[in-house]
Amino acid sequence: KKPYITTKIIALHYLALPIDAIDTLFLVAELPVIHDNSAKEFTGDWYLIDQKCRVVAVCKGILLTQLNKELFLENLKNKPSNTIDQQLIDAKNLIDPMQHGSLIEFLRWQVSSILQMTITDVMLQQPLQNLGMDSLMMMALNRQIEEFLGIAYPLQEFIKPTSIQKIIEYLLPDIKNKFSIQKQELVKIVDTRKKFNSSDSWISYGQRKSQAKLRLFCFPYGGAGASIYSEWSHLLPKEIEVLPIQLPGREQRYNELPITQLNELIVMLADVVQKEFKLPYAFFGHSFGALIAFELTRYLREKTQILPRNLIISAFSSPQMPLVMLHKLLAEFNKLPFEVYGVDSAQFTSDQLDEIVIILRENFLIDAHQVMTSGSLRILLPVLLADSCLVANYHYLMEAPLTVPITAFCGDDDQWVPPASMQGWREQTNQKFQFYTFPGSHLFIKPEQQQKAVITKLTEILLFDSTVNKIS
Repeated sequence: KKPYITTKIIALHYLALPIDAIDTLFLVAELPVIHDNSAKEFTGDWYLIDQKCRVVAVCKGILLTQLNKELFLENLKNKPSNTIDQQLIDAKNLIDPMQHGSLIEFLRWQVSSILQMTITDVMLQQPLQNLGMDSLMMMALNRQIEEFLGIAYPLQEFIKPTSIQKIIEYLLPDIKNKFSIQKQELVKIVDTRKKFNSSDSWISYGQRKSQAKLRLFCFPYGGAGASIYSEWSHLLPKEIEVLPIQLPGREQRYNELPITQLNELIVMLADVVQKEFKLPYAFFGHSFGALIAFELTRYLREKTQILPRNLIISAFSSPQMPLVMLHKLLAEFNKLPFEVYGVDSAQFTSDQLDEIVIILRENFLIDAHQVMTSGSLRILLPVLLADSCLVANYHYLMEAPLTVPITAFCGDDDQWVPPASMQGWREQTNQKFQFYTFPGSHLFIKPEQQQKAVITKLTEILLFDSTVNKIS
């Protein structure tokens, strides 16, 4: 019997039910009856069910494709005989002009991101299947390889235990054959900065909706990526198309330098969002993202007549107020007996990371129950510090109020941005101003806090509030 691999998924829905960490989950598959081994592919559905028989996740329209064993064996026979040591040296030379680390580290990062583990736990020779990678995850890894290197890693290779070392063995000869690689030409061939700066890289986790009447651009909070809005597309109704913004330096754009000047970021974002103005749109920004949404709206007022239907500000003090908590955070970092800014996070010792975590917890930037491993902290810190510098360097300039309605959200137990500090937002518009509080802390929009209530309120404001540019 030949194995099958998942090659396509029509829809994946996570229902965000509360699940205990010790719960046993069951995977139930609805697949057609296959009477012989000649079926090359077939489609089915999978359901993830908890012990209470509740559906936790639904995976619809899974296309299973039969792997070609003969082609797989042919690939094995034709595999180059170069030693892995020489190939690893070649890999390092290959990536030098990119100035963002090695091919090895790129693959380790992709694997660690997919498996949600620290990069230091991903070894070169360890079979990826032993780490827990299934066929769906292998497909995700393969897409990243093809996107950034322009070479597909054959799915047939995933039949047997596959390691990063084996992937490198396979890729390097193809890279050389395809591009006739010479070191001075590599910047042109695999310049990931150019790929990352494409407009597509700025919008992640969005889902196009044929019945959409409005586009909602969502800007993440400091240190976070677009994935914090990954569930919003299917939580919001079909009339609202969610476009989460992915900023440089995080998640898929990890090997770009974060931007530390707001003016520079706003100009880039204006170019990105204007390409999506075929439908009415609104901005939602949480914390750091709220400042971006506000200044982007003011910039667009100067450059275009197409303004958002609503500016939704979440968990950020009115811009004319001093950023007391941020300056307190920076002062505490400056008191540490070691440098924090401008330092490669890989150089921090475990004790130094522990001191940084204490400061972040005391300033309510990490939840009390949130576990931070040294690996995840080393990834988070460069972006978080860059974002804090961007906000600290921000200077509010008084301008005429916006002709855009502003809605403000706040957590009633937010120690970073108390509800009273957001009242000044009403001065930034000559249209309707609304203010809502939700139970919770600074990150009340997270699934485990008030995400459902936030989604409900957004739907009400964007679709049904006739006093706020109702979409019909």
